[in-house]
Order: sequence, then C-alpha cells, then structure tokens
Amino acid sequence: MPEGFHARRSARRRLYRYELLNRAVRPGLLAAYLAWERVPLDVEAMRRAADCLLGERDFSAFRSLACQARNPRRTLYRLAIAREGERVTFDFEANAFLHHMVRNIVGTLLVVGRGERPPAVGGGGARERRPVAGRAHRGGPRTGLPRAALSSGLRSAGRGRASGMRTRVKFCGVTAAEDARRAAELGADAVGVVLVAGSAREASLAEALAVRHALPPFVALVAVLRDPPPALVAEVVARLAPDWLQFHGEEPGDFCAAFGRPYLKAVAAGEGIDWARLLAAHPRAAGFVADSHAPGGLGGTGRTLDWSRLAPPHPRPLVLAGGLCCENVAAAIRAVRPFAVDVASGIESAPGAQVPAADAGLPRRGATCRCRYRRLSRDFRPPPRRGVSAPTAAATWPRP
Repeated sequence: MPEGFHARRSARRRLYRYELLNRAVRPGLLAAYLAWERVPLDVEAMRRAADCLLGERDFSAFRSLACQARNPRRTLYRLAIAREGERVTFDFEANAFLHHMVRNIVGTLLVVGRGERPPAVGGGGARERRPVAGRAHRGGPRTGLPRAALSSGLRSAGRGRASGMRTRVKFCGVTAAEDARRAAELGADAVGVVLVAGSAREASLAEALAVRHALPPFVALVAVLRDPPPALVAEVVARLAPDWLQFHGEEPGDFCAAFGRPYLKAVAAGEGIDWARLLAAHPRAAGFVADSHAPGGLGGTGRTLDWSRLAPPHPRPLVLAGGLCCENVAAAIRAVRPFAVDVASGIESAPGAQVPAADAGLPRRGATCRCRYRRLSRDFRPPPRRGVSAPTAAATWPRP
C-alpha cells in the first residue's frame, strides 16, 4: 500500500450492488434486504437503457434533495444487470456516488423494464422536476422520479450547446509515465495507451502499467486494441484495469462487450458514418471514435476528416479524431459538436512522445491549446444559473 493512501479519498473506484426480487408475491423474511417488483421486468431493455448512462455525466436528476455534494458530475464505468431466477442484480462501478443516486437510477430503469418507457427517450429539459407517474414499492426504489431522469438520463450523450456539456479531451498514444502526468496537468480527461504490435505508438504492458500508476484520480485510462485475441484482452483487463477499451479492428459487438468494461469502437469515417449499420453491429458500445484511418487500421495518421460529413445529431457519443491540433480543434468542435476529441500526432514531437516536460517547445504549444480551450469554454458554456457559482479560471480547460 503506498504511503499516504486513504481508504476513502484515494479510492479511484467504488462498487455498489443493488438486489431486487421480481415475482408476484411480496418477499417475507427477505423484505428488509431486497427491493421488490411484482411486474415481470425486461432485463434486456433495462441493459440498453443502462448503457446510455455510462461515462462521465451530470447526475443531478438522480440525487436526493439532501445530497451535499458540491459537484454532481460522476463517472459511471459499469452498470451490469443480471437475472438469476427471480432475483435481479444491478452492479454499479463508478468513481463515486451521489446521495440516493443508485436507488434513483434503479427506479428509473424499472420504468423501462416494465415497458412504460422505451430504453432511450428524448424531450424535456435537464432541470425539470415533475415526477413520473407511479407508486413507490415498499422496501424498493422510488419510482416517483424526476422526468429529467428519463428525458436526460436515458438518452445518448451527443448533445449540443444548449445542454452546456463540455467537450472532453483524450491524449492518445502515450508511452511514458512522465507524458501521462503532463497530460493530466494540462487537463486531459483521458489518456490512451496503444497495445497493438507494430504501431508507431506501441506501449508494452509494463509501460502501460507505469502510465496507469502515474495518472491522478478522475483521469481515465483507455486501452487501444486492434483484433486482439481474447486472452490478451483478458490479461489487459486483469493487469491494467483500464477504464475503457477501444477497438480499432473488425471485432464484432459481442466480442467487444464480453470483458466487463465499457468500450468504444473506432470507425473509418472518411465517407461519413452509417449510424444504422454501426448501431446494429455494436448496440452496447458506449461511443464511437471517428478517425481518418483506413478500415481496420489505427489512427494517428495526422490526416483530417471532412467534418461536414459528421454533423450532429449523433445517436451515440462521438469522439472526433484525425489530425486535430491547437490550430484546428476549435473549428472541428464547432462543425461536429463531438462528445470528445482525441489527439495524438497534433501534440507529439515524435510518435509516442507527447508533451514532454524536457522539450521547451511543446509546453508552450500546450499553453496555446489551453488558451484556445479557455476561449472556447466562454463561447459554448451557458451562463451559470442563479445561486450556482461560475467555474474558476483554473477549471475552464479543456471545456469547449
């Protein structure tokens, strides 16, 4: 255990299991330990709805009025729903939980499981507080939930200016712990390690572990793979514990979803994206990475995409890659409105060597990016509501 480790404040992840009895007869001896739902539940529909909640989000609609957390943003890494006979389990994995966040999410998923709402619905504002019709079950989760839990919580995250959601930034192709620390200092939300043999940015598992240990809390690690054997993915998950898997090959959807980690699927988007085909092939993907590589290839080519082919709306979170750098990222974000941007060659001195502190030029280039992102944050973020303090200047990058 490292020196200074705190069991609560140093924890990167927390697990929570919610158990529910799904049968017509109310439980007897187990009534104090299990929630109860008498209507038969569609577990697969609840899984599809749960997939829409993965990732970093504002969970204000799911917390109680008594919640004292200053920041409602949390990252939900995994929400697994399983049925064993009459028992349904909800396994949550997140960086932290808000007060009553789990029970409110479960209550919302039950509305979907009973068939009262589809797995993904639109409309309504994120600030609405009108309750959904329904009666709370004794010993179970509340079903009188904010309508925002359905209108905002269950729809996909490809949102635009009106929502105020900032654009995330991922630095990909990191091979050194020093570069990972520098990326976190510059404000990156995620760091990617490429575990593909022959790639110019290939990192060994030992290097990837060093990157993982260098990252501070709330900075995610993404393991980038291409057509890997199942044994390799299992080893990466067991030893590296990445927050996300990112697949760049011809992997089928069932393969990508089989390792207990949320995953992103890279798409060769030179001719645009066929969303219907993509969603049919990868219904459980948390999002898609649009890059300029050839089908089955890796990114990092430095070539930009035709952004007009990727205009919103996006039915799933879209991560924009392909030749992004400080000079063009603002225009790219305005054209595509992506959930996140993924940069590699645009911040390198050489493949795999990113923002090194020893290179006097790249920190200045990072500072230029920082200023641009700050300017974009003023352009795209709506003014704070009354009673809510504006973000500090130190927290404005990277938040287009």
